[in-house]
Amino acid sequence: MSDLINHPPHYTEHPSKIECIEITRHLDFNRGNAIKYLWRCGKKDSVNQELKKAIWYLNDEINNGLGDVNYSYFRFNFLILQF
Repeated sequence: MSDLINHPPHYTEHPSKIECIEITRHLDFNRGNAIKYLWRCGKKDSVNQELKKAIWYLNDEINNGLGDVNYSYFRFNFLILQF
């Protein structure tokens, strides 16, 4: 039986055998969360939902972390999210 609290399978079943937190603990909050949602993509929630969550954190990082915003980048993401 898997440990759903400390080591849930959607974070531990990567082919590399590396657990997601081993990577994300070295990143800032937004980048770590984006990696987390890509890592578990389709294993916990739908692929579409997981990708949208990852994009949300990346957009937040761009808007609040990096400072330089490219409007065409956001238009592209908006078009992707329409699927």
